[in-house]
Amino acid sequence: QLRCQDSDPNHPYHNFSWGNIESLKKVPEAEGIDVRNELLRFHRRHYRAPSMQLVIIGSDSLDELESQAKKYFIEIKDDDPIDDPSPANSYFGHEVINLTADSKPCRYYSFKEFGSPLQREEKPCLNRSRPIGDRHRLCIAWSLPPQSKHYRSKAESYVAHMIGHEGKGSLLSLLREKHWATELCAGIDGSGHSSGTYGSLFEVKISLTKRGVSAWTEVVRHLFQLICMIKREGVLEWIHNEMRDIAEAEFRFQEEKEPEDLADELLCNMMPYLGVNEEHILVKPFIMDEWKPDLVRDILDELTPSLARYDMQSSIFGRAPDCNESEVQDQNAGKKEVEDMASPLSEKPTAEPFLEKRFGVEFWKDEVPKEIVGAWEAAFEGRGAKMNSLTLPEKNIFIPTDFSMRSGCLQCLSFKTIEEGHLMGIKVPASLPSFPKVVMEVEGVKIWHLQDTKYNHPRSDVRLKISCPDPSLISTECYLCLLDLMVNIIVEHLTEITYMADSANLQYRLKARSYGLELHLWGFNHKMVNLLKVIVIAILEIGRDGYPSPKTFETQKETLLRCYSNELLKPSRHSTQLRLCILYNKGFLATEKAAELKLVTMADFIAFLNTHLAVNRLNFEVFITGNVTEEESVTMGKEIIAITKGREGSVIRDDGRSRLIPCSVHFIHCTEATDPAQFNSSVEAYWQVGEDSIEKRTILDIAECLMDDPLFDSLRTRQQLAYSVGCGVRNTSGVLGFCIKIVSCSHSPSEVLKRIEEFTKEFMNLVKNMSNEEYREHIVSLAKNKLEPDRALHEQADRNWVEIATQRHDFNSISNEVHKINAVEKNSIVSFLEQLFDQKISKRLTVFVCGKDRNRLEEIQAVRSRMNITALENIKTSREHAEYYPVLIADN
Repeated sequence: QLRCQDSDPNHPYHNFSWGNIESLKKVPEAEGIDVRNELLRFHRRHYRAPSMQLVIIGSDSLDELESQAKKYFIEIKDDDPIDDPSPANSYFGHEVINLTADSKPCRYYSFKEFGSPLQREEKPCLNRSRPIGDRHRLCIAWSLPPQSKHYRSKAESYVAHMIGHEGKGSLLSLLREKHWATELCAGIDGSGHSSGTYGSLFEVKISLTKRGVSAWTEVVRHLFQLICMIKREGVLEWIHNEMRDIAEAEFRFQEEKEPEDLADELLCNMMPYLGVNEEHILVKPFIMDEWKPDLVRDILDELTPSLARYDMQSSIFGRAPDCNESEVQDQNAGKKEVEDMASPLSEKPTAEPFLEKRFGVEFWKDEVPKEIVGAWEAAFEGRGAKMNSLTLPEKNIFIPTDFSMRSGCLQCLSFKTIEEGHLMGIKVPASLPSFPKVVMEVEGVKIWHLQDTKYNHPRSDVRLKISCPDPSLISTECYLCLLDLMVNIIVEHLTEITYMADSANLQYRLKARSYGLELHLWGFNHKMVNLLKVIVIAILEIGRDGYPSPKTFETQKETLLRCYSNELLKPSRHSTQLRLCILYNKGFLATEKAAELKLVTMADFIAFLNTHLAVNRLNFEVFITGNVTEEESVTMGKEIIAITKGREGSVIRDDGRSRLIPCSVHFIHCTEATDPAQFNSSVEAYWQVGEDSIEKRTILDIAECLMDDPLFDSLRTRQQLAYSVGCGVRNTSGVLGFCIKIVSCSHSPSEVLKRIEEFTKEFMNLVKNMSNEEYREHIVSLAKNKLEPDRALHEQADRNWVEIATQRHDFNSISNEVHKINAVEKNSIVSFLEQLFDQKISKRLTVFVCGKDRNRLEEIQAVRSRMNITALENIKTSREHAEYYPVLIADN
C-alpha cells in the first residue's frame, strides 16, 4: 500500500484496493456517493458473458458437463449493457473487445496506456518504514513491460533464477558469508499489484540481519555486480534448457490437485489480457518451448540503479505505532554489531515520519547519497572492484533422468455396500488397502516401507523421526530452543546444495520436535537417496570442524530470536500456543524459549550437541513410500546405518503427557495481546473428554460435523460476533478434547465466552429436535468426507506417518471409524453433549488473549461474576503442580 500511495496519482495503481470503513462509507458519504447504487451499477456493467470465463471440473462426461453449463449459466446476459457514465468507470481503463475461437465477443480492460505505476525519481531514494513485527527487509523493484505474453519463453523466470539462485557462488551465499542476509528471492509476483496490462514489477527481496541493515548499500552494490556479471557472461541456453526439462517433468508427472484449486488456476490462465493460446491453457505454467535470449537481455538492461525503487523495512527504525519500543531497544542493545562504519540511512531516523493514510504506516523518504549511487552504477557497468566469489550457477546434479516405474501391481480396490444403519447404501472398501510394514529393524534403526500401488508416478516420500535423549542438565524450554537453533544452522549450512535439489523438484523439510528432529523428503525418487545422505551427514557433523562458525551461530541466534518475537503477534496463534502450553507438559511459549536463547553461548551450544546429538545416542525411525521397492528401502536403511556407525544402543526417553483437568473445574487464563495495537481478541473454549479411543473419536467427529454450520450461522452471520468462528476436535498427546475458537474485534472476551455458553445450550436443543433424516444426512456427509480417497502420494504418506510416529499403528483407522459412525444413534450424541457441556461435571479450559482497550483483570472478573472458575495466573507454576495422564502415544 505504501508503494501504491507513492505511485502516479493518475494511475489506477494509486487506488486503495483493499477497502475499509473510511473508503467504503465515510468518504463516499462525504462526497454524496451511494455505495450500494455504485455496486449495482458495477454489477450491471461488468457481470456479462463477454467479460467472464468459466471452468467446470467433474467426473461426468464432457457432454454432461456442457449440459450443466448451459443449464446453470444460460441466464447470464451476453449483450452489451446500456452505456453507463459512472464516475467509477475511469478506474477500469480502456475497454478491449477480442473474439474467441467461436467468434464470440470477449471483453477486458487494459491499463497499457497508463504505463509504469512507479514514478521516476530524479535521484534514487530510499523509502524506510516501521514494521509491526521484528524484521529487517530490503526490497529493490523495477517496472518492466508486460511479461505475460512471453509465457512460452519465460524470460523473467530466467532472470529470477539467476538472481535468486542460492547455490555455490550465488549472491545469497556471499551475503550469508558476510552475515548480512538470511534469505533472498527474486521475480515477478503473480498478484495484481505486480503484474498486469500496465506492466510488471520485478522485485528482489532480501531478509537482512542487523549487520545487513548497517551494510545495506553494500548489499545493493553486490546485487548490481551480480547483474553486471550475468550480462557479461551472456544468456546461456543450457540454463534455459535445465529449467525447461524440470518444468516438463513436473507437468508430465504432476500430482492431482483439489478440483477447486485446479479450476481457479485454469480460470486465471484463461484471462484474455494474458494472451494465452487455447491449446496452452493447461500447460501455461510449465511450457518453456521458446528460446528468446533477446527478451532476457531486454529485462537485464532495465535493472539499473537509476530505474529502481528502494524500500527498507526494519525494526531498527522503531516499530509501528503503539508497539513495544522497549522490546525493540532491548533487542538492539549491546555490543556494536558491525566493524565498519554504518551505511547512510541505516540508523533510526531523527526526523518526523510521513504517515500513510490508509493503514497509518510511518515512513521516511530520503535521497540516496550521490557517492553511493555512483558506486552502484560503477558495479552495474563493471567498473571498480571485481567480486571473484560471485559465479554462475553450476549444472544441477539433481535433475532426474530416470522416470521408470518400479514393479508392482496397481491396486484396484473392491467395494461393498453397507446394508443397514445410517449409512445404508454407502460403498466402503471391501478389501484392506496395503499398509506400511517393517522391512528392517536393528539397534536404533527401524525402517517402514509401503510401495505405491495407486498413483503410478516416479515420486517417493521419505520421513525420518530422529529421537534425541531427554534433557538432563538443562531445562526443557532451553532444550527446545537449542533444537530450533540447530535446525536453523543445519538448513543454512545445506542451502547451496539443497537449493539445487529444490529447483529439480526434490524437496526437504527439517523440523525441531519435542523428541528431537523430523526430516521429510519428497519429490522425484531418482536422486532422493543422494539428498538423504547429504542431509543426515550434515545433521550428524554439526558441532565439528568449525561448523558452525561463531558468526554463523550469532547470525542464526539473532534470526531465531526475531522469529520468536514475531510468533505471537496474531491473537489467534497466541491463544492456541497458550492452550497447548497449559495442557502439554512439553509445550512452551515462544517468549519462554526466547528468554532461554538469549543466555545461550557458543560453548553452551557445542556442549548441547555433544550431549544430545552424539551419533550413538540417536534413534532413527524411517518411513519410505512411493516408487521404491522393499529392497531399495532396505538399502536406504543400510546407508543410514553406515553413516551412523559407532552407535552403542537405543535411546530411552520419556514422551509427552497431557494435563488432566479435574471434573467440574473450569481453568481460565487471560493475557494481553503481544501487539499493543492489535484490536482483535481471541477466545479458545476447550472441553477435555479423555483418553483417545475410536468410540470417543467418532462421537467427537459427529459433534463437530453437527455444530460447524450452526455455530457459524449463529455467532457470525446472525449475531455478527466475530469474523473468525470455528470448532473442532483436539488430540493433545493422546487425550481428546473439543474446542470452540473465536477471534473478535467488536466484543470483549468475556462477552464472547458468554455467547459461546448460550450457543451450546441452543445447539443441544437443536440436536434434540433434529429429525432422524436430518441427522442421517450429517452422518452420511461425515462418512463420505472420511472415505474421500487420498488425491496424492503425500496425503497418503501424511496419514500413515501419523500412525507410525505416534506408535498407534492403526493404519485402517478411517474404515474402522466409518463403521463406528454407522452405529451411533442420535440419542447417544445428545447424551454425550449434555455431559460435555454440563458445568457441574465438565473439565474445561478457556484462554483469553485480550486486544487493545481490553483489561485482563476486568475480563476475568466479568466471567467470575457469573460462573465458578479457577484462574491460572502463572502457567509455569501451574504446570509444576498439575496432574497428568500417563504417556498415551509417542511424541510426533
